[in-house]
Amino acid sequence: MDVNLVTLASIHQAKLGNGGFFTANPDSGAPSAGDGVTEFAKRPWIDPPLGSFPFDEQDGINLPAIGNGFTVVLGFMVPNGSDGVINYISNNFLGGGFNQFSGDIIWQILADGRAIRNFSNIKAEKGTVGQGREISPIRIYSNQLIQYVVSHRANVGLNGQVVCSLNGYYYPSQN
Repeated sequence: MDVNLVTLASIHQAKLGNGGFFTANPDSGAPSAGDGVTEFAKRPWIDPPLGSFPFDEQDGINLPAIGNGFTVVLGFMVPNGSDGVINYISNNFLGGGFNQFSGDIIWQILADGRAIRNFSNIKAEKGTVGQGREISPIRIYSNQLIQYVVSHRANVGLNGQVVCSLNGYYYPSQN
């Protein structure tokens, strides 16, 4: 059966609204939406789905004393019933004498108290609060506690503030 554009558009709106796309390829083996149209859903960690809304969390603290372990700079709970994606991060030291990559200051991003893979040993500043650094999406889930933490490991001469930000979007939970 031939699928014309009007039929395809009406099926798209009825099935997905603005949350995915269809293709007229009944031989692909993907789930069929009927009328010879194959349905594909967007991946919510790549494209914000219908009902998504942005977040932009940011905070700062005075640099903790050396040897105090990790201190929370920024923390928030993912809203109940929503999952999300972190797309941009920033962590900065506002003060003199900081040597990037020296290991004097270490940042981590945590989900429910556990370091997120690839974000457990950040030694250099990334982005700014005004312009975060784009990263591969970090998926976060309903009711998770997300934290950006810092540890002052060395260099007694460092004195200043630490600021961090995380931004992205929430979307209705798929569960």
